[in-house]
Amino acid sequence: MPFRSLILAVLLAAGAGAGAALAQPAAGLKLLWEGPYTPGGERRLVVHSATLDRDFVVNIAIPGAALVQPGQKLPAIYALDGGYGVAGPIGQMMGWSKTMAPAYVISIGYPEGQPNQRELDDLYATTQRGGQTVGGGGAAFAAFLTQELRPYLEQRYPLDPAAAILFGHSYGGLFTANVLAASPSAFAGYVIASPSVQADPALLQKLAASPPSGSAGQRVYVTAGGAEDPGMIAGASRIAALLAGPSAKFKVGSRVFPGQGHMAYYPDLVSAAFAWMLPPPAPAAPAPAAPTPAAGR
Repeated sequence: MPFRSLILAVLLAAGAGAGAALAQPAAGLKLLWEGPYTPGGERRLVVHSATLDRDFVVNIAIPGAALVQPGQKLPAIYALDGGYGVAGPIGQMMGWSKTMAPAYVISIGYPEGQPNQRELDDLYATTQRGGQTVGGGGAAFAAFLTQELRPYLEQRYPLDPAAAILFGHSYGGLFTANVLAASPSAFAGYVIASPSVQADPALLQKLAASPPSGSAGQRVYVTAGGAEDPGMIAGASRIAALLAGPSAKFKVGSRVFPGQGHMAYYPDLVSAAFAWMLPPPAPAAPAPAAPTPAAGR
């Protein structure tokens, strides 16, 4: 089958699974614009949050239909900062190459021409940056994700509500750690990459005073780049140690990417985190070979 025809078949099948055409938005979320499927199998939405009274861009990278069993619901990885434009395509390629289990990758960012509010949204606590006070909107942003965006997407697409994963880097990693500390069961898995702990030192105090115990099967992956500021590496290491304590039930993985800087390791982070969080299913055992008939005499 020609490549273009194959892509079209995948998109049509995925669109059919998405539903029953289009469920109504979850309460508080308004769909402002919806683009067509791209040749690579992504769909872009612009939504308005009633909780925050702001707009967001949501890119949905859809796994190939050939990878999905009829009626199967899949995990969704919610990548902050728009996944820097690479999380979705990497996830699709990993699904096709069977280096991770098939999943939707949902990248959340900000519309062009509107302010980028990541410093407000990603920080639960306020901090000083460039002589200005920033942050303080983390809890409200978490409510948008869990009470507006996720229910809406879970109505429209075959997503497993019990298999959602939150993926954040830098301030996004700090946000992800705060969501875990405040509500461990909000997501089934957490990727905490290069968390900017220096912007919210109270996070470590909260984790140390009352470490979230998690539940059986929950995965947490904590990373940093080896060439980053030593304080950031130490913060990531401390978070991993607290979450892997004796009373914890999390399955915790941690990694420092040698010689790589804060942003330079992001593509490697995506592939490593996705494979660790959603390992591919084991290949089916080959059928036993039929016995060779004995040669006649």
